[in-house]
Amino acid sequence: MAKVTESETTETVYNSRIKAFRDFVKAEFNIDIEQLKRLWREAKYSSLKDREKFLDLISDITEVYAVYLKQQGFKVTTRHSNLSVVQSYLHKGCGIKDFDVDLPKRLFITYHNRDITKEEIKKILEHCTLREKLFYLMMVEMGVRPRTIVKLRYWMIKEDFENGTLPLKIELPSEILKDRVSSRFTFVGEDAFKLLKEYLSLRTSIKDDDLIFQPEVKARMKKSYLSPETFSNKFSDLVLELGLVERTEKGKPKTLRMYCLRKYFINNMTCDSMYRKFWSCHKSIEDHYIAKDVEKHREEYVKGYTNLRIYDVAKTITREELETIVEARVQKVLKRSSKPLHEIISEETKDVVSLMKEMRKEEGTESAKKLFGDIVKDLQVEIEKSIKDVQNQNRLALKELKTLTKAVEKALD
Repeated sequence: MAKVTESETTETVYNSRIKAFRDFVKAEFNIDIEQLKRLWREAKYSSLKDREKFLDLISDITEVYAVYLKQQGFKVTTRHSNLSVVQSYLHKGCGIKDFDVDLPKRLFITYHNRDITKEEIKKILEHCTLREKLFYLMMVEMGVRPRTIVKLRYWMIKEDFENGTLPLKIELPSEILKDRVSSRFTFVGEDAFKLLKEYLSLRTSIKDDDLIFQPEVKARMKKSYLSPETFSNKFSDLVLELGLVERTEKGKPKTLRMYCLRKYFINNMTCDSMYRKFWSCHKSIEDHYIAKDVEKHREEYVKGYTNLRIYDVAKTITREELETIVEARVQKVLKRSSKPLHEIISEETKDVVSLMKEMRKEEGTESAKKLFGDIVKDLQVEIEKSIKDVQNQNRLALKELKTLTKAVEKALD
């Protein structure tokens, strides 16, 4: 098996399909396929007749097995995959290179994963634990396979993570990648970086070789890293619970699977396809020519991240916009004369505060909250002072105007 497989996933698939073929041949022909290598050598060196009889037997076995797979309801790509493994076993495992399995022609995909939308991803993330939320968001922002993400270790993110550099570079050594892809790097943006900080902050300590994603119960981790199925099974259950897909017939894939998150990266990372293939670890002839300049890659990632990003960036109020609001209010106050000036300013101040609250509610950024909070606090103090001393209306009115100006200046500095 080590001769024909490069990854644990491939080995698992091969073993599963060879076992299915072995059980079938044993049940239908009463032959142990592990003896085929010996039987082939005996026939090959015996006589031409024995050799041809053996090859006819192998032809009969594979033809009957192909019919069996079709009767079981397997689609053409699955049948092709199963029979390809059988052919590999006969060629490389048994040395029967004089025979080729008749593989299905005209391959086509029967089931397609549909495109997942940004709103659907948001909805899924809202109902996840912190660990699952980070995993799914990293799939969206990195574009790599889930089996690569579960193998990430702290040293692969350490430099940019500890420096707070965005986009955060993630080293991807060849040994954690599929299809003999060369070592490379990819990135995550601000949203995944924030979740990563929150997730890792829960640990008392972390070493360079520690896995990023740890099991919730240590004893359940059978390998040296978490199984991707840990996350894909939860994703599958979640999309059903949220009503994003309908329950399908047993054995048939859903239209939304965890791999749709990787597909979202491919479709929404708006940059030169050369960079997109490199970051998502797709094997390409361009791998031989693409520059490995990290800062150039970082620039290209930033350009595409705006379209890829799941969460909208909150709009911040500018200095010019705030000055315009204050100036308009002050001018409105000065044009009035039907009421004592300090009463007018008090009323207008309440309007400003009300407006600020609405903007804070809509914008929701930390800078806006601080800005508006400082203004509101200072205004409330001055209003209370003005109520206590109605004898000095003009003096208090002037003071309130100055306080408002100072509050704005303070918030903008």
